[in-house]
Amino acid sequence: MNTNTKKAKLDLHLHRRAFHHVAKVNPGMTVACEEGLVWVTEANNPQDYMLRPGRSMVIRKRGDVLIEALSDAEVSIIHPN
Repeated sequence: MNTNTKKAKLDLHLHRRAFHHVAKVNPGMTVACEEGLVWVTEANNPQDYMLRPGRSMVIRKRGDVLIEALSDAEVSIIHPN
C-alpha cells in the first residue's frame, strides 16, 4: 500500500494586475494566498472569491481557473495526487 501523500505545489509571484490561467483543473486543487490580495474566478461558478494572506479555496468543479493579483501577491497552487 502506498501511503505517500505528497502533493504537487506551484508557487507564483504575481505583480499587481497580472493574471494566471490554470486550464482544465480537476476538483480538489487548492489556491492559497500567501501574500497580497487575489481575485479567483472558477469556471461554471457564478461566485468569485477574494483571498487575503492565509486564506485558501478548494476548487469544486472541473474547469478553468483565473487568478488575478489585485496587489503584488504570492500564491500557491496545490494539486492533489
